[in-house]
Amino acid sequence: MKKLLVMLCAGVMAVSMSVSAFAGVRLVGSSTLKTVRVWDALVVDGSAATKDKVVITAVNEENAKAAAELVAKNGGTTIAVADVNYSPITFVKMKVAFNLKNVVATDSVSVWYKDGSGAWVKQAAEKVENGKATFTFEYDQVHNGNTPMVFVK
Repeated sequence: MKKLLVMLCAGVMAVSMSVSAFAGVRLVGSSTLKTVRVWDALVVDGSAATKDKVVITAVNEENAKAAAELVAKNGGTTIAVADVNYSPITFVKMKVAFNLKNVVATDSVSVWYKDGSGAWVKQAAEKVENGKATFTFEYDQVHNGNTPMVFVK
C-alpha cells in the first residue's frame, strides 16, 4: 500500500511539474519572459492587412538585459519583451493590437521600443482591453529591422 501511495504521489508530482513548464512562459535569450503575439488583423495606412506581416521573435540577450534595466530605472511591471519585425512591409502608419497576458481594460499599458536611432522611446497604448493593447506606429519609429519592445503596465 505504501509503494502504491509513493508511486501515485510521484506520478502526480511529475505531471504537475511538466504542465507548469508550459504555462505561457518561454525561454528568451537566457531569461524567461512571457510571450507576445499579434491579436488580429493589422491596419496599415488605413487598410486591413494580415497579421503575418509582423514577425515576433525571441529577444536577444543584449536587449533582454537592456529591457530589464529600462524597467528598473523607469518603473512599471514588465508584461512581455520581444523583438518585433515589420521589415516585410513599408508603411506610414500601422495599428497593431498585441495579445498580452495579465492585461485588463483598466490597466495603463505602454511599450518601450528602440527607434531608428537606437534610442528607447515610450509610447502609451491608444486602447487597452482584456488581454489586448493597441498601438499605432509610424514607419520611421520602428523600421530598423527587429525592433525590441518592452510592454509594461
